[in-house]
Amino acid sequence: KGGPIGRVLFGQLAGLPNYYQIFPEIHPFLYGGELPFMRFLDMEYYESARIVMLSVNPAYIGSVGVMNTIFLGSAYANFGWLGVMVSPVWVGFILYLMYLIFTKIPKTPLNVGWGIYSMFYIAKQVTGGFLPQFVFNTSFVGFTVFTFSLWFMGKVLHGIMSQRHTQ
Repeated sequence: KGGPIGRVLFGQLAGLPNYYQIFPEIHPFLYGGELPFMRFLDMEYYESARIVMLSVNPAYIGSVGVMNTIFLGSAYANFGWLGVMVSPVWVGFILYLMYLIFTKIPKTPLNVGWGIYSMFYIAKQVTGGFLPQFVFNTSFVGFTVFTFSLWFMGKVLHGIMSQRHTQ
């Protein structure tokens, strides 16, 4: 029940039943309102973990903040039982896609660094929600664009240096 084993095995599942009780009886389904880019479009943004914590124990909002659970809670808060059924398939697809990418790309230092960061980041995000972590993750997209930019600049510089060397 306690200690690191209890936290790993039960801690992330403890909040899941609260999601099923709160959505849609107390709070309506979010229908994608948890997507991070909603803030930038000046649309109303919701965080399901914060809504659950406000409903379950609002006194802890200042110290704990949110009631995270595995991605199924966020999927249910956004799309109901359809989200619970589709989200494991989507998360499995993302993990399989990452596996394919890692096994097919050349093992350069940049690619290995991107792969290590990606695996740690994705493993950490399993308990962070469904839409913000697995459908449109702005942090991961930004890091990938940054890594690709470094790769592209390296190719351009290599091409320039090769032309100078051959002249």
